[in-house]
Amino acid sequence: MFVISLFSVETCIIAAFQHWLRRASGDYLISTADGNVEVTVVFNHNGNHCNCGFPGYRLAESDIEELEIWCSDHPGGDYTFGFRGYDEKHPDSVSVIFMFENEIFNFHIYTS
Repeated sequence: MFVISLFSVETCIIAAFQHWLRRASGDYLISTADGNVEVTVVFNHNGNHCNCGFPGYRLAESDIEELEIWCSDHPGGDYTFGFRGYDEKHPDSVSVIFMFENEIFNFHIYTS
């Protein structure tokens, strides 16, 4: 997997979030500091749950803590922030989660 910078990961998350707000599923080529990154946006659970990610890319483990800090005030507004770190079922990935009422935006990020 290709390692991309924290800034590029943040760019991909914000771009995917914008597609989520428009309810636009699909694969999108996002221009980042590390070049173009393909981001996948998929809706399920009656359109209230969105899973996103960038297959083939990963974030360096050393950037995970900074990502969690960044997420605490993004995207802002009335959204609740969530961050799933490593666990038994996800030993090689983390997730950035934004919630509003019964809607969930979940961006999966691999680290190894």
